Amino acid sequence: MLPLLLAGYYLCNFYTNFHSSHPTSNFGMWGTFTTPTHWSFHAASVLLILFSALLLNSIFNRNEFMERNSYLTPLLFISLSSFFHFFYFLEGLSFAQLFLVLTLYQLFKLNQNEDGRRAVFNAGFFFGVACTFYPVLFITLPFLFWMVWLMRPFVTRESALLITGFFIPLVYSGAYSFVFKTTLDQTQFSSSSSGYNALNILVCCSGISLLIAWSLKGLFDKISVSSIRMKKLFRLLLLFILMCLLVIFIDFLSFHKVEAGGLIIISLGFILPYGFGQKSQKAIPTFIFYLIFFYSVSKFFIPYEAITF
Repeated sequence: MLPLLLAGYYLCNFYTNFHSSHPTSNFGMWGTFTTPTHWSFHAASVLLILFSALLLNSIFNRNEFMERNSYLTPLLFISLSSFFHFFYFLEGLSFAQLFLVLTLYQLFKLNQNEDGRRAVFNAGFFFGVACTFYPVLFITLPFLFWMVWLMRPFVTRESALLITGFFIPLVYSGAYSFVFKTTLDQTQFSSSSSGYNALNILVCCSGISLLIAWSLKGLFDKISVSSIRMKKLFRLLLLFILMCLLVIFIDFLSFHKVEAGGLIIISLGFILPYGFGQKSQKAIPTFIFYLIFFYSVSKFFIPYEAITF
Protein backbone atom coordinates (compact mmCIF):
# COMPACT_ATOMS: atom_id res chain seq x y z
CA MET A 1 0.00 0.00 0.00
CA LEU A 2 2.95 2.39 0.46
CA PRO A 3 3.37 3.19 -3.27
CA LEU A 4 -0.36 3.96 -3.48
CA LEU A 5 -0.14 6.20 -0.42
CA LEU A 6 2.82 8.07 -1.88
CA ALA A 7 1.14 8.40 -5.26
CA GLY A 8 -1.98 9.75 -3.57
CA TYR A 9 -0.05 12.46 -1.73
CA TYR A 10 1.88 13.41 -4.85
CA LEU A 11 -1.20 13.62 -7.08
CA CYS A 12 -3.08 15.69 -4.50
CA ASN A 13 -0.28 18.24 -4.44
CA PHE A 14 0.18 18.07 -8.22
CA TYR A 15 -3.42 19.11 -8.86
CA THR A 16 -3.85 21.55 -5.96
CA ASN A 17 -0.33 23.05 -5.76
CA PHE A 18 -0.55 23.33 -1.96
CA HIS A 19 3.24 23.01 -1.78
CA SER A 20 4.38 25.17 -4.66
CA SER A 21 7.48 24.56 -6.74
CA HIS A 22 10.38 26.99 -6.47
CA PRO A 23 11.98 28.37 -9.68
CA THR A 24 15.33 26.88 -8.66
CA SER A 25 16.31 23.72 -6.80
CA ASN A 26 19.22 23.69 -4.36
CA PHE A 27 21.48 20.67 -4.32
CA GLY A 28 24.09 21.98 -1.91
CA MET A 29 27.65 21.66 -3.16
CA TRP A 30 26.37 20.19 -6.43
CA GLY A 31 24.91 23.55 -7.43
CA THR A 32 21.57 25.22 -8.01
CA PHE A 33 19.53 24.30 -11.07
CA THR A 34 16.50 25.72 -12.76
CA THR A 35 13.62 23.52 -11.69
CA PRO A 36 12.35 21.37 -14.62
CA THR A 37 8.65 21.59 -15.28
CA HIS A 38 8.21 17.92 -16.14
CA TRP A 39 6.41 15.92 -13.45
CA SER A 40 8.93 13.06 -13.53
CA PHE A 41 11.65 15.26 -12.01
CA HIS A 42 9.65 15.80 -8.84
CA ALA A 43 8.21 12.30 -8.80
CA ALA A 44 11.76 11.09 -8.14
CA SER A 45 11.56 12.64 -4.66
CA VAL A 46 8.65 10.30 -3.89
CA LEU A 47 10.78 7.31 -4.89
CA LEU A 48 13.50 8.48 -2.49
CA ILE A 49 10.93 8.71 0.30
CA LEU A 50 9.70 5.19 -0.49
CA PHE A 51 13.21 3.74 -0.40
CA SER A 52 13.94 5.53 2.90
CA ALA A 53 10.70 4.23 4.43
CA LEU A 54 11.42 0.62 3.45
CA LEU A 55 15.00 0.87 4.69
CA LEU A 56 13.86 2.28 8.05
CA ASN A 57 11.36 -0.54 8.45
CA SER A 58 14.09 -3.06 7.71
CA ILE A 59 16.34 -1.49 10.38
CA PHE A 60 13.48 -1.46 12.90
CA ASN A 61 12.55 -5.11 12.46
CA ARG A 62 16.03 -6.56 12.02
CA ASN A 63 17.18 -5.00 15.29
CA GLU A 64 14.05 -6.28 17.06
CA PHE A 65 12.84 -2.99 18.48
CA MET A 66 9.58 -4.84 19.09
CA GLU A 67 8.86 -8.48 19.85
CA ARG A 68 6.98 -8.86 16.58
CA ASN A 69 7.56 -7.28 13.19
CA SER A 70 5.89 -3.90 12.92
CA TYR A 71 5.02 -1.90 9.82
CA LEU A 72 4.09 1.33 11.56
CA THR A 73 7.51 2.87 10.96
CA PRO A 74 7.16 3.45 7.18
CA LEU A 75 3.53 4.57 7.56
CA LEU A 76 4.46 7.16 10.19
CA PHE A 77 7.53 8.22 8.24
CA ILE A 78 5.58 8.85 5.03
CA SER A 79 2.60 10.52 6.71
CA LEU A 80 4.76 12.94 8.71
CA SER A 81 7.17 13.64 5.85
CA SER A 82 4.20 14.68 3.70
CA PHE A 83 4.05 17.95 5.64
CA PHE A 84 7.33 19.12 4.10
CA HIS A 85 8.28 20.64 0.75
CA PHE A 86 11.05 18.15 -0.09
CA PHE A 87 8.49 15.32 -0.05
CA TYR A 88 6.98 16.64 -3.31
CA PHE A 89 9.92 18.35 -5.02
CA LEU A 90 13.36 16.92 -5.69
CA GLU A 91 16.12 18.92 -4.01
CA GLY A 92 19.25 18.47 -1.93
CA LEU A 93 17.33 17.82 1.27
CA SER A 94 15.55 14.90 -0.44
CA PHE A 95 18.90 13.19 -1.00
CA ALA A 96 20.27 14.24 2.41
CA GLN A 97 17.41 12.49 4.19
CA LEU A 98 17.99 9.27 2.24
CA PHE A 99 21.74 9.26 2.92
CA LEU A 100 21.18 9.92 6.62
CA VAL A 101 18.97 6.83 6.69
CA LEU A 102 21.78 4.90 4.98
CA THR A 103 24.19 6.27 7.60
CA LEU A 104 21.97 4.93 10.39
CA TYR A 105 21.73 1.60 8.55
CA GLN A 106 25.52 1.27 8.74
CA LEU A 107 25.78 2.47 12.34
CA PHE A 108 23.22 -0.10 13.43
CA LYS A 109 25.48 -2.83 12.03
CA LEU A 110 28.20 -2.01 14.57
CA ASN A 111 28.85 -4.42 17.44
CA GLN A 112 31.17 -4.16 20.40
CA ASN A 113 33.18 -7.31 19.64
CA GLU A 114 33.07 -7.43 15.84
CA ASP A 115 35.23 -5.77 13.22
CA GLY A 116 33.50 -2.54 12.26
CA ARG A 117 35.84 -1.09 9.64
CA ARG A 118 33.53 -1.60 6.66
CA ALA A 119 30.45 -0.23 8.42
CA VAL A 120 32.38 2.74 9.82
CA PHE A 121 33.79 3.65 6.41
CA ASN A 122 30.37 3.35 4.78
CA ALA A 123 28.77 5.44 7.53
CA GLY A 124 31.35 8.18 6.99
CA PHE A 125 30.86 8.02 3.23
CA PHE A 126 27.05 8.25 3.36
CA PHE A 127 27.19 11.05 5.91
CA GLY A 128 29.65 12.91 3.68
CA VAL A 129 27.29 12.55 0.72
CA ALA A 130 24.42 13.89 2.86
CA CYS A 131 26.57 16.90 3.79
CA THR A 132 27.33 17.69 0.14
CA PHE A 133 23.60 17.85 -0.60
CA TYR A 134 22.69 19.73 2.58
CA PRO A 135 25.78 21.61 3.85
CA VAL A 136 24.16 22.65 7.15
CA LEU A 137 24.95 19.09 8.28
CA PHE A 138 28.70 19.84 8.27
CA ILE A 139 28.42 21.37 11.72
CA THR A 140 27.13 18.05 13.12
CA LEU A 141 30.20 15.99 12.14
CA PRO A 142 31.25 15.52 15.82
CA PHE A 143 27.95 13.69 16.39
CA LEU A 144 28.98 11.08 13.81
CA PHE A 145 32.18 10.30 15.74
CA TRP A 146 30.20 10.26 18.97
CA MET A 147 27.70 7.74 17.60
CA VAL A 148 30.47 5.46 16.28
CA TRP A 149 32.38 5.55 19.58
CA LEU A 150 29.15 4.78 21.43
CA MET A 151 28.80 1.50 19.54
CA ARG A 152 32.50 0.65 19.28
CA PRO A 153 35.61 1.22 21.39
CA PHE A 154 37.97 3.86 20.05
CA VAL A 155 40.12 2.31 17.33
CA THR A 156 42.53 4.57 15.47
CA ARG A 157 42.20 2.68 12.18
CA GLU A 158 38.42 2.84 12.27
CA SER A 159 38.46 6.57 13.04
CA ALA A 160 40.83 7.08 10.11
CA LEU A 161 38.47 5.14 7.85
CA LEU A 162 35.56 7.25 9.10
CA ILE A 163 37.41 10.44 8.15
CA THR A 164 38.46 8.98 4.80
CA GLY A 165 34.93 7.92 3.94
CA PHE A 166 33.60 11.33 4.93
CA PHE A 167 36.05 13.28 2.77
CA ILE A 168 35.71 11.20 -0.42
CA PRO A 169 32.31 12.75 -1.38
CA LEU A 170 33.75 16.20 -0.63
CA VAL A 171 36.59 15.56 -3.08
CA TYR A 172 34.15 14.50 -5.79
CA SER A 173 31.82 17.45 -5.18
CA GLY A 174 34.83 19.79 -5.18
CA ALA A 175 36.02 18.32 -8.48
CA TYR A 176 32.51 18.71 -9.90
CA SER A 177 32.43 22.37 -8.84
CA PHE A 178 35.85 22.95 -10.42
CA VAL A 179 35.01 21.29 -13.73
CA PHE A 180 31.56 22.84 -14.14
CA LYS A 181 32.58 26.12 -12.46
CA THR A 182 29.72 26.13 -9.97
CA THR A 183 29.82 28.61 -7.11
CA LEU A 184 28.65 27.95 -3.57
CA ASP A 185 26.85 30.72 -1.74
CA GLN A 186 24.84 30.88 1.45
CA THR A 187 21.48 30.37 -0.25
CA GLN A 188 22.53 26.86 -1.37
CA PHE A 189 23.07 25.71 2.22
CA SER A 190 19.35 25.32 2.92
CA SER A 191 16.18 23.99 1.31
CA SER A 192 14.72 25.25 -1.96
CA SER A 193 11.42 26.12 -0.27
CA SER A 194 10.46 29.76 0.16
CA GLY A 195 8.74 30.19 3.51
CA TYR A 196 6.38 27.80 5.25
CA ASN A 197 2.74 27.30 6.16
CA ALA A 198 2.43 28.03 9.89
CA LEU A 199 -0.76 25.98 10.41
CA ASN A 200 0.76 23.03 8.56
CA ILE A 201 3.81 23.03 10.82
CA LEU A 202 1.69 23.60 13.95
CA VAL A 203 -0.47 20.54 13.22
CA CYS A 204 2.58 18.41 12.47
CA CYS A 205 4.46 19.46 15.63
CA SER A 206 1.38 19.13 17.84
CA GLY A 207 0.59 15.66 16.52
CA ILE A 208 4.18 14.50 16.95
CA SER A 209 4.31 15.89 20.51
CA LEU A 210 1.12 14.06 21.50
CA LEU A 211 2.34 10.79 19.96
CA ILE A 212 5.70 11.12 21.71
CA ALA A 213 3.92 11.66 25.04
CA TRP A 214 1.94 8.45 24.55
CA SER A 215 5.09 6.57 23.47
CA LEU A 216 7.30 7.38 26.45
CA LYS A 217 5.93 4.74 28.83
CA GLY A 218 6.23 1.94 26.29
CA LEU A 219 9.66 3.20 25.28
CA PHE A 220 10.98 3.26 28.85
CA ASP A 221 9.49 -0.18 29.52
CA LYS A 222 11.35 -1.51 26.48
CA ILE A 223 14.63 0.12 27.52
CA SER A 224 14.39 -1.26 31.06
CA VAL A 225 14.36 -4.88 29.83
CA SER A 226 16.67 -4.42 26.84
CA SER A 227 20.12 -5.87 26.29
CA ILE A 228 23.22 -3.73 26.54
CA ARG A 229 23.42 -3.41 22.75
CA MET A 230 19.77 -2.35 22.47
CA LYS A 231 20.32 0.32 25.11
CA LYS A 232 23.23 1.59 23.05
CA LEU A 233 20.99 1.76 19.99
CA PHE A 234 18.51 3.91 21.90
CA ARG A 235 21.37 6.20 22.99
CA LEU A 236 22.47 6.39 19.37
CA LEU A 237 18.95 7.46 18.41
CA LEU A 238 19.02 10.10 21.14
CA LEU A 239 22.26 11.49 19.72
CA PHE A 240 20.71 11.49 16.26
CA ILE A 241 17.69 13.42 17.58
CA LEU A 242 19.97 15.99 19.24
CA MET A 243 21.90 16.31 15.98
CA CYS A 244 18.69 16.95 14.02
CA LEU A 245 17.46 19.48 16.60
CA LEU A 246 20.71 21.40 16.17
CA VAL A 247 20.27 21.40 12.38
CA ILE A 248 16.65 22.55 12.74
CA PHE A 249 17.70 25.39 15.04
CA ILE A 250 20.48 26.56 12.70
CA ASP A 251 18.27 26.28 9.62
CA PHE A 252 15.49 28.34 11.21
CA LEU A 253 17.83 30.89 12.76
CA SER A 254 19.92 31.43 9.63
CA PHE A 255 17.44 30.90 6.80
CA HIS A 256 14.01 31.19 8.52
CA LYS A 257 13.01 27.78 7.14
CA VAL A 258 11.64 24.67 8.83
CA GLU A 259 12.31 22.03 6.18
CA ALA A 260 15.10 20.51 8.28
CA GLY A 261 12.34 19.29 10.59
CA GLY A 262 11.84 16.47 8.12
CA LEU A 263 15.18 14.98 9.21
CA ILE A 264 14.05 14.29 12.77
CA ILE A 265 11.19 12.14 11.44
CA ILE A 266 13.84 9.51 10.64
CA SER A 267 14.41 8.81 14.33
CA LEU A 268 10.76 9.23 15.34
CA GLY A 269 9.95 6.12 13.33
CA PHE A 270 11.78 4.12 16.04
CA ILE A 271 10.01 5.80 18.97
CA LEU A 272 6.40 6.51 18.03
CA PRO A 273 5.39 2.85 17.40
CA TYR A 274 5.68 2.19 21.16
CA GLY A 275 2.72 4.49 21.75
CA PHE A 276 0.41 2.27 19.72
CA GLY A 277 1.01 -0.80 21.87
CA GLN A 278 2.68 -4.11 21.06
CA LYS A 279 0.06 -6.76 21.90
CA SER A 280 -3.11 -4.72 21.38
CA GLN A 281 -3.61 -1.43 19.57
CA LYS A 282 -4.29 1.58 21.80
CA ALA A 283 -7.23 3.77 20.88
CA ILE A 284 -6.02 7.29 21.74
CA PRO A 285 -2.71 7.33 19.78
CA THR A 286 -4.50 5.63 16.89
CA PHE A 287 -7.13 8.38 16.95
CA ILE A 288 -4.40 11.06 17.05
CA PHE A 289 -2.69 9.47 14.06
CA TYR A 290 -5.95 9.39 12.10
CA LEU A 291 -6.43 13.10 12.83
CA ILE A 292 -2.94 13.83 11.55
CA PHE A 293 -3.51 11.69 8.49
CA PHE A 294 -6.90 13.32 7.82
CA TYR A 295 -5.38 16.79 7.96
CA SER A 296 -2.39 15.76 5.80
CA VAL A 297 -4.85 14.80 3.03
CA SER A 298 -7.66 17.31 3.55
CA LYS A 299 -5.33 20.33 3.60
CA PHE A 300 -5.10 19.99 -0.18
CA PHE A 301 -8.83 20.61 -0.54
CA ILE A 302 -9.92 22.58 2.53
CA PRO A 303 -8.49 26.12 3.07
CA TYR A 304 -8.09 25.83 6.85
CA GLU A 305 -6.33 29.21 7.09
CA ALA A 306 -9.47 30.92 5.79
CA ILE A 307 -11.75 29.30 8.37
CA THR A 308 -12.77 31.74 11.12
CA PHE A 309 -14.83 31.20 14.23
